[in-house]
Amino acid sequence: MKDRIIRALFFSGFSIITGLIVGIIDVFFSKGLILAANLRVEYFNKLIICLPFVGVLMIFLYKKYPS
Repeated sequence: MKDRIIRALFFSGFSIITGLIVGIIDVFFSKGLILAANLRVEYFNKLIICLPFVGVLMIFLYKKYPS
């Protein structure tokens, strides 16, 4: 009986720590997504002009470093 209680407390603590770590990572990830969305809206015209150049750069990199 005592062994089951110790095991339950261990797994409860482990679950709480895991939940906190995943929650913190989720907060940073969602803040990054919001930041990226705001940058996309704010600099939309400049980003559209750069798309062809980025496309050419990607083709060059794919040809130079094939996977």
